[in-house]
Amino acid sequence: NVKIEGVPYCGYYVPIKQPGSNEVVGMVFAGKDRATFSAHLMSTVGLIASVVVVSALAALVVVYLLAGSMARAMVSTSGQLQKVADGVLRYESNVKAEARTDEIGDMTNATKEVITRLTDIVGKIKETSNDLENFSVKYVDSFKTIDENINSMEIAANEIANGATSQAMETQNANDGMINMGNAIDNITA
Repeated sequence: NVKIEGVPYCGYYVPIKQPGSNEVVGMVFAGKDRATFSAHLMSTVGLIASVVVVSALAALVVVYLLAGSMARAMVSTSGQLQKVADGVLRYESNVKAEARTDEIGDMTNATKEVITRLTDIVGKIKETSNDLENFSVKYVDSFKTIDENINSMEIAANEIANGATSQAMETQNANDGMINMGNAIDNITA
């Protein structure tokens, strides 16, 4: 806070001393008039503020783009998982998300792997179910044939039993006839 010829200055001075006696013989002064100094200070502050604002805007744009990219990948992956929850086991490829090397890419690739494996499992279950259905149809036909054979055997056994009963009756009748004939022979002999 120095005034030189009535003009305010910002300055700094240091006394110059005589070697050996420490007597002040003069001074060194560095200064600039306050108006020029203030203008220079304001332009420097303005430049710094401009750099800060531009940097902040650039950072915001970069953050916005990164956040948007991450959000789109997460929404895509979330949509894939919702489709799985709804029973649709079809993965729709998202090349950008799959190519990412961060956690979002890991999550997208893991989701793809889960859907692929679930699709394989469901395919194998369907295949096994079809095999089981074919097996059961085959054995239902076999059981029908066995049932028909058992019915035929039952009919044949009934016919054999009826034939045996009929034969036993005829044998009984023949035996009765032989007894009657024996009696008749005895009567003739007597």
